Amino acid sequence: MPTLERCKEIAVEQAEAKEWDNSTIWLKKKFRHEVNEFLRSIDKRNPRNVVKEFADVVVVGTQLTHKKAKRWNLDFAYNSKIKDNYKKKKKTWDSKKKKVVRK
Repeated sequence: MPTLERCKEIAVEQAEAKEWDNSTIWLKKKFRHEVNEFLRSIDKRNPRNVVKEFADVVVVGTQLTHKKAKRWNLDFAYNSKIKDNYKKKKKTWDSKKKKVVRK
């Protein structure tokens, strides 16, 4: 799979070439649709479909970010998230604050 930045470029190029509706409202609906398909494929335990649907979620998600996030670097954001996940502090659910916290 290409880097997230390349996914964003491909998605934007496709949308422009095919004159797709890439308004934020439409993309949010499409994103929800792709996430639901991804979750259904997990429930059906179909590994091939899980990978395909995950790729659809990534491509639509990166296209959704291009409108307001032209200066965002998705690869940097992803790498930062991975580094954050490997910090020594354990993440746990705080039921009072209703969010994930580090302990």
